[in-house]
Amino acid sequence: MKKPQVSIAIVFLSLIFLPLSIKAQKKQKEILLIRSAHDYSDCLNEDYDEAINEIVKFQPDIFFSETVSPDNLYGAVIDRGFAKQEIAYLLSVNNLNTRFVDKEIKKWEAQLLKAPNNLYYRAQLMRALYIKRDMNYEYQKYIFDETEKTLSESEIQQYYKKINTEVASVDSLKKYCDYRQKSEYHLIAFPAAKKLKLNGFGHMDNQDDRLLFHKYWDQSIDKYMSNEEEVINIFTVLNEEETKYRQQGNYLKVLNTNSFDTVDYFNYYLPLKYSKNQEAAKMYEYFWDQRNLKMAENVDYEMQEGNHQRGAIIVGASHGRLMKRYLEAKGYKIINIFNNELEGEVKELLETKLFTKVKL
Repeated sequence: MKKPQVSIAIVFLSLIFLPLSIKAQKKQKEILLIRSAHDYSDCLNEDYDEAINEIVKFQPDIFFSETVSPDNLYGAVIDRGFAKQEIAYLLSVNNLNTRFVDKEIKKWEAQLLKAPNNLYYRAQLMRALYIKRDMNYEYQKYIFDETEKTLSESEIQQYYKKINTEVASVDSLKKYCDYRQKSEYHLIAFPAAKKLKLNGFGHMDNQDDRLLFHKYWDQSIDKYMSNEEEVINIFTVLNEEETKYRQQGNYLKVLNTNSFDTVDYFNYYLPLKYSKNQEAAKMYEYFWDQRNLKMAENVDYEMQEGNHQRGAIIVGASHGRLMKRYLEAKGYKIINIFNNELEGEVKELLETKLFTKVKL
């Protein structure tokens, strides 16, 4: 029987492209980590443009916020109870049925791709997202406000008339969807996402254990906060330095240093060392770990499911240390937004002012 002929050219090309294929498959996914405070109302000199520009330069194809998915049982679902009256009002205009909210979201997202400056479409999307308790309604409200600044008064009034009639009272809708003006979202995340032309944010938070976490935190914290001189010394130093950096305008860069991990570690260190309820302190530590682990798992799931190569995360600074650890364990390359710029300064501060008062 005649043996089948194998083309030498095919074999040669296979040997060339196989290693390239394997290399492409193993390309490490990257995460730009932005550790942030939740309130910058007293950071009068902070420059957020550098952070915004770094995020835009990174070009993430998904941006994660510390918000809860509408499907999270103890997050958005419970949250609907707090917004029950507002949701009922928004549903009453033109009798929108909750069963069709997902279709409404897709419908208005598609319309906005064609006409991104249409405030009526934007308001419809805000309403649908709010009813679903998808926190992206806050981002849409930000875009609504920014778009409004570019329109003439007559254009705005025409949109408002249509929105008031067919969607909801503009004032009420804006009030429902508003977010703290001095938060990390309004100052950093939303402007960056708008420049990147992202439709919204990925949800990564997890609140499954929030009741147990707060229960054990309350049981451990009141046993040590007021009666240990070393604890008072630690908080005195930390508060003084935090105030200084907030006034100087580089607080965000301090939060994004490796040495800030040490500051974050005190969240564990203090209860475990000083609390008279050690069992509560250990359980507080456990549930904090679990929240961060589940957040990392949410990020990983969305990155894999959406086949995303580059993601950005903006998260409360105290989550950074554990999020970094868990995501690196899953194979992600974590990128510091400011390239650890103030590391030397923060490290020296800890060694000269904090470690002289306490030994880890």
